[in-house]
Amino acid sequence: DYPDSSFCSIKNHENIKKNKFLTNKLKKAEKIFENPINYEKDWKQYCDDPNNEDMLILIGAINSSKIENHSPEEGNIIELNGEKCLYIGELDKNQKPIGFGVLYTNKGAKYEGNFSKGKLIGLGRHIDKNGVCYEGIFEDNKLIGKAKILKYDENGKLINYFGETKNFRKVGEGEETCDKYRYAGKFSEDLRQGYGCIQFFDTGDLYEGYFNQGEIEGKGTYIWKNQNYYKGDFLKGKMHGKGKYKWPEGYEYEGEYKNGNREGLGTYKWKDGRTFKGRFKNSVPDGKGKLTYNSRTIFVEYKDGKLIQSEEVKQFLGEIKKEKEKEKEKEKEKKNDNKKI
Repeated sequence: DYPDSSFCSIKNHENIKKNKFLTNKLKKAEKIFENPINYEKDWKQYCDDPNNEDMLILIGAINSSKIENHSPEEGNIIELNGEKCLYIGELDKNQKPIGFGVLYTNKGAKYEGNFSKGKLIGLGRHIDKNGVCYEGIFEDNKLIGKAKILKYDENGKLINYFGETKNFRKVGEGEETCDKYRYAGKFSEDLRQGYGCIQFFDTGDLYEGYFNQGEIEGKGTYIWKNQNYYKGDFLKGKMHGKGKYKWPEGYEYEGEYKNGNREGLGTYKWKDGRTFKGRFKNSVPDGKGKLTYNSRTIFVEYKDGKLIQSEEVKQFLGEIKKEKEKEKEKEKEKKNDNKKI
């Protein structure tokens, strides 16, 4: 489970309560960060407010003169790693942050949590200059183990991640959620990599299988909202290689795919039991093959999905038609007999 971050709450920390800058200016941001997924609209407005000085610091839009012109109650100006910073909290004898506090860097980053010798140690939060928020266990200002990462995409939609991390990147097992999808599985360098499962909220589709550099690739199973089903090979998000596709109405195809289309050798099965085994192009039969029905087989040829007619083909289809009519008649008689009973 994700560790409790209530200690980060401004109102719960005695050493910080008296600081007006922290309790007033950051109160709204702290409330939002407690559960950001439920405060998306408020947080977006908070980030976009041009008069929000705290947010200007976070996104790096405020220069060093603002930090240097701070009022005494706003904290202390210190220098860490050659960079001037504004720190709210206690300092040790070497003027390094110690204990619980909040640190703003001149390059637009923010650290909040427990400090030791000027570095974030233990449970804390870091917001980089791009507004990406990292919450978890820190060691020497670096995330270790499982953590929560919150960021906005290019459309202003919140992406929420919880899982394993390394060097502020998603690496290992994790779960990522946004308004479009929910993914649970493996990550590498912030991208979906390896085995995982993703549900698309906008389409209702579901995929389980392998990913490569963020894309569906390798062996997997894709189920559409309309219950169409494909199990097989993928390449760059498309059916590619060998696979089996089923329709809920009873149709089936098993064979080769290329760039999302049925392409190459394959077998197509109609719901009435007919099968065509041969070549496909652009997802339709195209070329020579075998047409089978009730253990009888003839050689046929398709062109752009249309069956080329011949006397043998016409006779074969005619026989199929007669057999279907007989089957319907038998079914009808069976129903009538059941009614008499």
